[in-house]
Amino acid sequence: MNVRIQGENFPVAEWFIARRLRPAVVAYYAFARAADDIADTPSESGDWKVSKLDAMARDMQNSVPETLGGRLRAVLDSRRIPHSCALDLLVAFKRDAVNSAVTSLDDLSDYCRYSAAPVGRFLLALHNDYGHEPASDALCEALQILNHVQDCRSDLENMQRCYIPRIWLSEIDISLDDFGNDRNSTARQTLKTRMLDHAAACLFRAENLPRAIGDRRLAAQTNAILRLARRLEKKLRAGDPWQSRIALVPTDWVSAAASGFGTFLRH
Repeated sequence: MNVRIQGENFPVAEWFIARRLRPAVVAYYAFARAADDIADTPSESGDWKVSKLDAMARDMQNSVPETLGGRLRAVLDSRRIPHSCALDLLVAFKRDAVNSAVTSLDDLSDYCRYSAAPVGRFLLALHNDYGHEPASDALCEALQILNHVQDCRSDLENMQRCYIPRIWLSEIDISLDDFGNDRNSTARQTLKTRMLDHAAACLFRAENLPRAIGDRRLAAQTNAILRLARRLEKKLRAGDPWQSRIALVPTDWVSAAASGFGTFLRH
């Protein structure tokens, strides 16, 4: 279950997913990556980005041949996967395109409902493994928030985006313009902790997901992702992502892969 489209932190297809299912995952990620690139194009206006994302939605809905949307539509239809697994992503990317403000924790969770949860739902549907959507949504929300914390500086400086609820900024009397000021490092730490506390609560709700999933390959992948997420959460708590990007290291990946393999053998 991957949230970050670039695949730096939480890859899907490379590890435990069955080879026969990987083309479907590749088609899904090609569509999502293209939409992500549009939303993150710094030289274009919000209106331009939204129009391009709307065109991607039409391509998929109309099964336009030789487009990413048309190819993904064929994959979804062949496996009876709901189109919402793709179209919901575009809702989130359009919000990014116009830098919609996240005003509250509910807003943040709603954003994750479109930006992250569809990925987990796609993978569950791809494996014909339904009934675990609440726990999957919680895991994907946690992954998305961890990425937000990890990339807080680049998001703000490069894209003028901030996923920290604005009401939290108001509660400690700090403006978004002053967020990066050196004298506000304590405030940033406070806000980081609140974001990570919410991510930890989401991970707790997802704790039993690997055991609940019927397909042992997907269960193994999910277990590995949970382990990586917990590790990244701890690293982000201990460090300062504003000063330098905090990332997973090879030993984290090896440990997660071993944990996933253990789940695969026991499932």
